[in-house]
Amino acid sequence: MTPQEFLDNHPQLSPAQRLQALVKVLRGPEGCPWDQRQTATSIIDFVIDEAHELKEALCKGDSAEITSELGDLAFTFTFLCQTLQDQAPQELAVESVVSKMIVRHPHVFEPGTAVDETEIKRKWESLKMGE
Repeated sequence: MTPQEFLDNHPQLSPAQRLQALVKVLRGPEGCPWDQRQTATSIIDFVIDEAHELKEALCKGDSAEITSELGDLAFTFTFLCQTLQDQAPQELAVESVVSKMIVRHPHVFEPGTAVDETEIKRKWESLKMGE
């Protein structure tokens, strides 16, 4: 997708599709030279920095800042996913985490399982250690 195609078509895309398309344009042949050179290793500190900035915004309780920082983290995460597409396709990563969360939440997905919060935490830690 060219930058102009992105501008012409982005209003029809969902927000998630729009973000993915934006990153593809920035990393594509007509995109930004800096973005094109980046690797997962070169941007990992940005992921950490954006997570810390979101934490600060959450602690302040500033809705506008939270929205901005969450957007920054979403952009950086999407950028990271695209740089890792060959090593760890996002679809596989999503399937992996969905399966993991189902297993780690038996109190939600298995009828009759204990729902006491202390027991839930103990079971979570036990399941996590078993992995």
